[in-house]
Amino acid sequence: MAKRLFLSFVLGIYFWLFILPAYAAVPRAQPGLEPDSPGAVGSVYSPETHLCCNSETNQRYPAAAYNTQLKQYLIVNHAEDNDSRYISGVLLLLDSGARTIFLVSDINDYDCCLHPDVVYSWTDNKFLVVWQQYNKPNNRWEIYGRWIKGSGPELPFTTFKIADSTGHNLKYPRVAWNSFRNEYLVVWQQETAAGFLDSIGFRRVAANGGFPAPAGFVRQANSPSAPDVTYNVAADQYLAVWSEVTPPPNYVDIYAAQLDYKGAVQNQVFPVRQKPGGQVLPAVTTNEQDRYLVVWQDDGAGNWDIYGQFLDVAGNQVGGEQAVAAASGDETHPGVVANGLASQYVVAYQNAKADGEWVEARLFRGAQITPEVIEIAVGALGDNRYPAVGTHLSGYFFAYQWVSWEPGSVDNLYGRFWSPAGSFLPAVFNNP
Repeated sequence: MAKRLFLSFVLGIYFWLFILPAYAAVPRAQPGLEPDSPGAVGSVYSPETHLCCNSETNQRYPAAAYNTQLKQYLIVNHAEDNDSRYISGVLLLLDSGARTIFLVSDINDYDCCLHPDVVYSWTDNKFLVVWQQYNKPNNRWEIYGRWIKGSGPELPFTTFKIADSTGHNLKYPRVAWNSFRNEYLVVWQQETAAGFLDSIGFRRVAANGGFPAPAGFVRQANSPSAPDVTYNVAADQYLAVWSEVTPPPNYVDIYAAQLDYKGAVQNQVFPVRQKPGGQVLPAVTTNEQDRYLVVWQDDGAGNWDIYGQFLDVAGNQVGGEQAVAAASGDETHPGVVANGLASQYVVAYQNAKADGEWVEARLFRGAQITPEVIEIAVGALGDNRYPAVGTHLSGYFFAYQWVSWEPGSVDNLYGRFWSPAGSFLPAVFNNP
């Protein structure tokens, strides 16, 4: 243990002295949207902020959570270079745009770390970051985590294993914070060693880093995949969602389950949407009161679109299925967040257009979707991908991966704020 802590300390110092200085500003070749752009009617954008970049490292698959005490976002992503894949983080102050870039997981060719998620606890003023990590000696993927103080990381740092399974690969973790009991629930997709979808697993994590119970299962039938989870404090329950095969006729549909604080399924697993075609990559949020919004990627019309469905706390559908983005191209990779105080929901997604991949969003006021398409990041000279969205009192923050079409370019991480209220509290940012 002492040897590993010393190695972590040395790696952290190496990151601060040699890797962090390489994160220089890379001018974005495409223009940002201005307040008079389509989708910005009655609303305000900040300029795009260059969150994180290295000339030799790809920054991919961001996730974001907001610190309500210190008014800052933590954006995490996995970074890829020729030798390793690791998790990095950026703390972004809401008022000034000041950044703190740091290492979340180890950098070496032994621990390959992918697909992070992050959640914030205002009780302890700290974040929990989770990700999938490769165990080379045992030839399997496992779930790991790390605590990040609200004010930023400390050195040396300690990561910890959340779950593993002999003969299985655990992938794509998602995490929710139980604000009533101050603990966490992590869910993941579990596969056999041969790559067949097996189950949706879960584990509780206590605020002190302990585990109140062994890992369990949300679902063990019909090849479930791509879970997400949220916690509703008013109902004191989690809602987990995922996609699975409905036999027959073997369509891939969206399913859900209400979970008590121990992770046990309440009532029974139920379908959110069943119809011909494929419904995949669900995401879920709650207003912390009486509603959930589930969104997903749908190819029922012959191309990928984004649809959504409201549920009450008993799991009943509220209203019908809503088309969030259903243009002629492919809209993919939805993310969703709720602002319960404003009775708003925002869905972000990736849109393939003739001039590249855009990041767009749609706003719900209550259960009604507004007509404007919110254009977060345009194409033209590169592709914008895999959006993550977070919320604060006056608006929303979007993080996304961008890569120039220039040969040899690497994927960068960008972000911007958007407020639907016609007023914008944070100061104007300058790209670093």
